[in-house]
Amino acid sequence: MNHTCPGPGCTASVPTHMLACRRHWYQVSPATRAWVWQAWANGAGAGTADHMAAIDQAITEMKP
Repeated sequence: MNHTCPGPGCTASVPTHMLACRRHWYQVSPATRAWVWQAWANGAGAGTADHMAAIDQAITEMKP
C-alpha cells in the first residue's frame, strides 16, 4: 500500500513505511529524520503523540 508524499506540491507515491519521497526526505534535517525513525519504533510508535510531532516537524522542513 502506498500514500502520496506530504512534501509541498509533491504527487509522488511512496510506500506506507516511508514518510516521503527521496527528494523531500533529504530536505529534512538529520536530527528530525532521526526523531521520526526513533518515534516510529519499527511501527510500534505509529500514531503516538511523539511520532505525530516528529512527522509535523519533518513536513515543516520540506520545501517545494
